[in-house]
Amino acid sequence: KRLRTWVSEEAESARIYVRLCETAELHHRGEAGYYRDPDLKIALAWRSHNKPNAKWGSRINDSFDRAMQFLDDSKKDFEAELKAKEAARKRELEQAKALAEAEKQKARMQAISAKRSRVFAIFLFVMIILVGFLAFQAHQSEQVASQYLVDSKFETVDQYLDKDRPDLALELLVNTYRNTKDDPRIITKLGAILTSHHFPKHIGIIQDAEMELDLNLSSMRGLISQNKRYASCISNSGLTSRLKILDLKYQDSVIFDKNYDRLFFSAFSNDEKFIAVGGKSGGKFNVEIYSLSDGLIVSSILTESPSDCGVFSFDNNRFYHGDRNGSIQCVWLESNRREIVLHIDGHQFTDLYQNSKKSQLYAFSQKDGLGEIHEIYDDQHLVSLQLPGMDVFNPVGTFSDSGEFFAMGIGSFSAGRVMVYSESLKNLIWENSSIHKRNIIGIDISSDNNSLVTASLDKTAYIWDLKTGALKSPVMQHDVFAWWAKFSPDDSKVVTTTDNNGITIWDAKTGKILTPPFYSRDTILGVEFDETGRKVMCGLLNGEFHEWDIHSGRPMKTSLSHDAPITGTAISAQQDFILTGDETGKIKIWSKSSNYYVPKVINTTNRIGKVAILDNGKKIAAVYENGENSWRGFTIWDTISHEKLVDYSFSASEPERNITAVALASNGKRAAYAVLDEDIINLIETDNLEDSKTIGRHNNIIRDLYFSPDSKYLASVSQDGTSLMFSADKNFENPVKLNYKFGFGGRLTFSKDSSKIAASSIVGSDKNLVKIWETKTGQQIKILPHDYAVRSITFSDYKNAVYTGSSDSYVRLWRLDNQSEEPEFELKHENRVEVMEEYPEKVEESFVLTVTDSGTIRIWDTNAKKVIFGPIQNRSEVPPSQRIITFLRDGEVFLYNHSREILHIQHFPHEFFTQLSPKDTLAVSEFFIAKQRGLEPVSLDFSKNTMKTFVNWYHETENLSSFFIGGEKVSDLADAYSKQNTKTSTHNFKLMGGTTSGQ
Repeated sequence: KRLRTWVSEEAESARIYVRLCETAELHHRGEAGYYRDPDLKIALAWRSHNKPNAKWGSRINDSFDRAMQFLDDSKKDFEAELKAKEAARKRELEQAKALAEAEKQKARMQAISAKRSRVFAIFLFVMIILVGFLAFQAHQSEQVASQYLVDSKFETVDQYLDKDRPDLALELLVNTYRNTKDDPRIITKLGAILTSHHFPKHIGIIQDAEMELDLNLSSMRGLISQNKRYASCISNSGLTSRLKILDLKYQDSVIFDKNYDRLFFSAFSNDEKFIAVGGKSGGKFNVEIYSLSDGLIVSSILTESPSDCGVFSFDNNRFYHGDRNGSIQCVWLESNRREIVLHIDGHQFTDLYQNSKKSQLYAFSQKDGLGEIHEIYDDQHLVSLQLPGMDVFNPVGTFSDSGEFFAMGIGSFSAGRVMVYSESLKNLIWENSSIHKRNIIGIDISSDNNSLVTASLDKTAYIWDLKTGALKSPVMQHDVFAWWAKFSPDDSKVVTTTDNNGITIWDAKTGKILTPPFYSRDTILGVEFDETGRKVMCGLLNGEFHEWDIHSGRPMKTSLSHDAPITGTAISAQQDFILTGDETGKIKIWSKSSNYYVPKVINTTNRIGKVAILDNGKKIAAVYENGENSWRGFTIWDTISHEKLVDYSFSASEPERNITAVALASNGKRAAYAVLDEDIINLIETDNLEDSKTIGRHNNIIRDLYFSPDSKYLASVSQDGTSLMFSADKNFENPVKLNYKFGFGGRLTFSKDSSKIAASSIVGSDKNLVKIWETKTGQQIKILPHDYAVRSITFSDYKNAVYTGSSDSYVRLWRLDNQSEEPEFELKHENRVEVMEEYPEKVEESFVLTVTDSGTIRIWDTNAKKVIFGPIQNRSEVPPSQRIITFLRDGEVFLYNHSREILHIQHFPHEFFTQLSPKDTLAVSEFFIAKQRGLEPVSLDFSKNTMKTFVNWYHETENLSSFFIGGEKVSDLADAYSKQNTKTSTHNFKLMGGTTSGQ
């Protein structure tokens, strides 16, 4: 008990110190303010009570000096603030006193003369105005301070979301709204978090032993049977001990209930027909074996000393138990014959592990704190190994399902070691003592015998390659001590628990969080997945067994991934499939009919630079590149049969020439390309590749070529300060010259109906201008002046207008049907906007999707000039030319680049934002907070119409698949979360030596 108290106090002290260091670092970078109560009060009390020093702090975080200075500065700043408030209070008091004195003077003056009364009235009026002005200033100052505090909370919320902790973000936002300021942005942010993160659903208590259970590892490891049917509940909390065997399949079903003088362990047989119990009864030590079918005793064995461990043989015919006198005894169940299979003087046996495939037994023993492990095969002792010395002897182990491997974890409060053996203790295939820094408590091997998961008191868990010891995941970081770790039956997920009653689900492929931590009401003694992997069950210290449905929330997204950087993405006009291509020459066709899960693959041998969908989706194409601004050729296939229709090589048609730009007409009939040095534009018909003709020439390099959406126009981007626009109606002769001084990042954008064309550039003489022309006549329609370079242009689908995104981080909407040179509205971002798209349904035409150069995604309501979804923090490694965002499924979801190897399809529940009121949003948020903490949630009024969306989303019990967009299978959940939209996901994983795999 003292150890647990010390561990808890040390963990709390470390938590306060780590948070202090992190806030001090943020303050140093100008990203956080000084501490205020309660944080300041807690930190000062902690320092006063614990008196930490730099040596202690360096073991946790090397920012001790900065943290202490930050704490001192926070104290000084807070004291100064209190003094200022006290001074203000005194001033107000003095003013009040002056007012009272003035009123007395007024009475005296009225008695003297009416003239003096009028003078005093004027004076009083001035004083009232002054007091009102001071009160107004005080109110304004309070509002500014409140807004500053809200802004700082938003920064913290984004940090929580980057760490995949929406639960903490929800809690902070609700508290801020309730206690600081009812800022409408908080409601919007709450709605975005609720609808874009996954929250498990607490099903309830499935069994209750109605007594407090033992908090020791032997009892905890034997709590739940292998097939999750039974629970063995041991309580040593009273004058007598008590054993209850519960049937977890049927609520309130108790197999038997018996009292002992003392209980030491329990163990289920592999076939779950028997249970063995070691204890003391009637003043004598014994081991008793019971039948689970009727609760009757099968065998009772008196022992000279307590037996602390036991295990049934792989064939369930024998039972082994180890005692404190250094003996392991074998008992034959049928004949009750007994035999000592191993005896070691001075040792006491602490744990026994049985191979499920053969008669192989591993036993842990200890003497004076030094441990050994022993191998027994066919009841014959083969080998004993001394374990590394630790200040605490607490080993854990497990056999693989195949029986080939045995994994072991040992450690102390300053060290942790993982060891894996193959076939025998004589064959240690790998060990690691550098990853874990403390005791290893949780250990499990995947059912495919390929992976190992470990959880440690150093607050981490890892997934390892069972056969090589290589890490397969980044660190799975916890806030406090990590205890248990288990694989799901299909090996796709891992569940871990912590000493603060937290439960977290992780992706077993990547080590990424699938669900934010959710909590039980008491200490977790054991955790298991059910046979489907859709639920987790926990046994608690208070004797309750709880169950959660981890698949009942809405999945965040679907991942479209490649093993190499994706260099091209295209979406069919009907949005029935998505086309992607990567650097290795692999093309993937993701069909809407399969929910974009399983792609069809075409392998080429060339580096793909971009892809295209042609002829109304009947054909697909890839354009190959040699390198930047150097193109090799292109291929066109039949979309369904994958038959190669066109295969064109520039090295054959234009030998020893550098092709700087390539464009394919959307109807699939023509291709155009530009030749370096000659600066010419050539056109070819795809049904007659031999007939190439030169249609135009520039006086400088041609950077890019564009066909219009209807394939009737072709336009060029050249550094000679012009664009040539060709028309199919004129047989691509006599082009119209569009004057625009392009530089780096120069581009052209056609309207969707091909009636207009716009030019912009990041560098160049015209970089601060957007010029727009009619395509039919070449007549200039409008010039849009900006103060900074313009990167992106999007023509509106609903009005005669255009959106621009400039380097001053603004998106602007410009009307093209009036003479105004001012934008209709502006939307401020944190960085230059790369791509914008309107919502595809006119009823919500004010919704606009944007992505910035830093990769941050938002959905705006342009009527309110507010962000209603996001920001989704993303990475900026995707080149601007390859950045893509677009709505799919009539706006139900949207597609965006997650990283160079990944595209995501994420749900956008716009109806949620248009229906829920601020009051209801807060209620739903508090509902989730209570659920995540394992508390009884607040009641919600589901009869209200505004709650309908939430009810349909969360509160369904009959058809759980309906919680998934498009009815995706629940088995795909892990992959749908494999690479989430945070700054800390894939990159850190790669640094650990992991790999990602495409579907």
